[in-house]
Amino acid sequence: MEVQNKTRLLAVPGFDFDNATAESISNAISASNITSNKINPFVVGDIIAFKTVDTSTAGGGRIGVMKILSDTQVVSNNPTARIITVSIKLPKK
Repeated sequence: MEVQNKTRLLAVPGFDFDNATAESISNAISASNITSNKINPFVVGDIIAFKTVDTSTAGGGRIGVMKILSDTQVVSNNPTARIITVSIKLPKK
């Protein structure tokens, strides 16, 4: 998974996504650690933190988490043609 804009990613194994709150996200994940523009490999169930960019409609520099719910190949002869379903938690400002 690679982002084309300046959004940055960080795999956060062991993070409790299901019970995540704004406080648990800010306490467990430092913005300075979210520096990559890709996560490879990733699997269903992975938790990934992300940091928004200044031009984001959600506001710049916000930290959220997403959980990979499914990863489906949609074209049999092209392994990169995929539909990935995620659940996202992005605390309110």
